[in-house]
Amino acid sequence: MAKKSDNGSALAESFRGELEIDRSDLESCLQNQAGLFYDIASAQVQAAAIRDAAKLDMDELHASLDKEIREAAAVNEEKTTETGIANAIKNEPRMQKAQRAHLDAKTEAEEWGAMKEAFHQRSYMLRELVALEIKRMSLELDVSAAERNTKEFQNKRGEAMARKAGEGRRARLGK
Repeated sequence: MAKKSDNGSALAESFRGELEIDRSDLESCLQNQAGLFYDIASAQVQAAAIRDAAKLDMDELHASLDKEIREAAAVNEEKTTETGIANAIKNEPRMQKAQRAHLDAKTEAEEWGAMKEAFHQRSYMLRELVALEIKRMSLELDVSAAERNTKEFQNKRGEAMARKAGEGRRARLGK
């Protein structure tokens, strides 16, 4: 029978913590994204394989139980119906255990699929945040340049006004 990985949830928890983006360290987030995405995609593939193996185990058990029930009915010369056989299979403890194992494996595979999608979205978010950071830095440079230009303009304007004021004083004094 397929076995659910014991450390699957702990591993998923550790990746869940990596979803958060540190805006002050975008470079590190970008460097780690591809490796994290690969690890998660790999875990999803493994979880899907476990899910598929559990489904196969369940299907094989179903076929085996069906055969057992029909053979026992034939030996005992009992009449059977498809519904009766299906109910007997559903009530068989081994089948119930196999169904639970399949559902657990299916849930784990879907959780890894959701995690993979979240990291896919994280890659888009990183791209957007980098673009915003570039714009912010560009605006800061533009503001700095504008401030410098304003100060230069004010200095030149002050110098020109001082020169005109000096010329006006000299003209009044007749020099």
